[in-house]
Amino acid sequence: MTDHDASAVQPFVTRWHASGAAERANYQLFLSELCDLLEVPRPNPATPDEADNAYVFEKGVPLPHGATERIDLYRRGCFVLEAKQGSDRAEPGPALSQEAEHRLKARKRGAAGSGGLASLPGLASAAQVAAAFADAPPDRVAELLETLVTLGQARQTAEGRFVG
Repeated sequence: MTDHDASAVQPFVTRWHASGAAERANYQLFLSELCDLLEVPRPNPATPDEADNAYVFEKGVPLPHGATERIDLYRRGCFVLEAKQGSDRAEPGPALSQEAEHRLKARKRGAAGSGGLASLPGLASAAQVAAAFADAPPDRVAELLETLVTLGQARQTAEGRFVG
């Protein structure tokens, strides 16, 4: 981004600051506009041939048990992105149980940002996380897990295991 384009940052931040609790409705538009702001290409339309889907929204990922999950934004050889959007409630709603309130707060703040890691019970190694995804090389999963630690979305123990 050039200095000339830096003036576009504040309107972008202002526009998206007001959004909240609408991840599915907002993430593709937000990321497309972010690409424009960063002067990088937007993702391509998905095709029926998965081999062609090198930079797309909603990339299909086959799981070992036969189901298919979706990655919100995928760029082959570069990154995967799972969108999480939270918001604080403006007004108190109806009274919730303590457990329901905890689940609501965790969901709204994107506590499951570590995706597959959050779905595993307890501590997991990179190889255990990789096993949850078809054809996921453990070294690439380890790199992703370390990134999640850096972002504060996961924690690594002294034994090299991870928890979300």
